[in-house]
Amino acid sequence: MVGAEGGILKFTLSYTVKGRGWADAVLEGAGERYVIDGISYLSDAFTELSEAVLQLLQGCAESGCGFDHEPGRTKLRFVRAGTDVRIAVYEFEKELVDRPWDKGRCVLIFETRLARLKSQYLNAAERLLRDLGVAEYENSWGYPFPLRIYEQIKAA
Repeated sequence: MVGAEGGILKFTLSYTVKGRGWADAVLEGAGERYVIDGISYLSDAFTELSEAVLQLLQGCAESGCGFDHEPGRTKLRFVRAGTDVRIAVYEFEKELVDRPWDKGRCVLIFETRLARLKSQYLNAAERLLRDLGVAEYENSWGYPFPLRIYEQIKAA
């Protein structure tokens, strides 16, 4: 949940492709941990996450992304206030349906600095590139690695 300064700085994000067409993501901060497991290749979750982070870095006040499961969907809602970002985790019952936030259930909120979110995203992206490479990522995930967006985030 929302924590003091120490909780804000300790936010971590990981994303791992697990075999062909499956991935897991983990968000941690202020003593809380949320695991999004069994993310399906039904949609391009890592690209959605990449786009959401880039939008924040480009000055958007709010962005979001979704992770489809079978069944269900988890969405992250990012709300920026200056250099801080609030990340709300919402659960939805149906995958592949982009429902409004109020149709989901907010289960956890993290707070972090925008710079920390950027660094955690870059760590996750660089781990994917190191462990799989561009070709194996696409072979395992079914979608190309979002290199252009990754490069824009690095440069931001």
